[in-house]
Amino acid sequence: MAVANSRATITKIPRIGVLLPGAPVSSSPRTKAFLDGLGELGYVEGRTIAIEWKWGYDQLDTLSGLAADLVRSNVDVIVTGGTPAAKALKATTRAIPIVMAVVGDPVASGLVDNLARPGGNVTGFSIIAPELGTKRLELLKEIVSNLSTIAVLSNPKNPQSKIEMKDDADGSSGNGLELHSAEISTEDGLEDAFLAMNKATAQALILLTDSIFFSQRKRAVDLAGKYKLPSRVFLSSICRRGRSNELWPERHRPFPPRRGVCRQDIERYEAR
Repeated sequence: MAVANSRATITKIPRIGVLLPGAPVSSSPRTKAFLDGLGELGYVEGRTIAIEWKWGYDQLDTLSGLAADLVRSNVDVIVTGGTPAAKALKATTRAIPIVMAVVGDPVASGLVDNLARPGGNVTGFSIIAPELGTKRLELLKEIVSNLSTIAVLSNPKNPQSKIEMKDDADGSSGNGLELHSAEISTEDGLEDAFLAMNKATAQALILLTDSIFFSQRKRAVDLAGKYKLPSRVFLSSICRRGRSNELWPERHRPFPPRRGVCRQDIERYEAR
């Protein structure tokens, strides 16, 4: 009697790596938007795709090691947020497609060659609109009577901070404003930074783009309220928590895998 050998067919599914500079709790609005967007396209984690999550916990020094871990795991595409994480990934791989969101100026930071033809393996979305830099400062002048001194809070380890600081410095010179720089590289320095701003008699605050300020957005807004500092921030979700204003181009969901680059990379895997 002939015996037929049967072999179970194992279906491989696409694997997505995700590198985010913050923590799971503080990043939950973005991760929810990401998973919801994938669901709209028919992809469900654990069923039709696998996702490997890596978190920086606001420690920028860890991003290079986390990027290397993802590359070694040989995922099919990597999704990331923030300029430091995107730069760490680009320095680690030129083969795996990288989809970035919520990054600063991708050209000035060296992530892409230009916006029309990014080149290489990096593409995605930017939240920077340099043409609005002067307008944001003018808006603060309208809000704060006799405004002359503005504190600028940044993370010196974030390369995007230098780009934004230059834009603000260029805009302030034409508006008769003095910028007072305050820097922190960990969340522990947040309250001391506000004390320094108060001693410098700052009348308003500019919060530059960084994962620390997103993770600590409630504390930052509370401290700004304590020291009576009307604030210009980088995401509307921060504005909703206190007395601050935001002027960005209109956009829908800051971390979406819309019908574009991320889906194309998944479908490229499925066509193998």
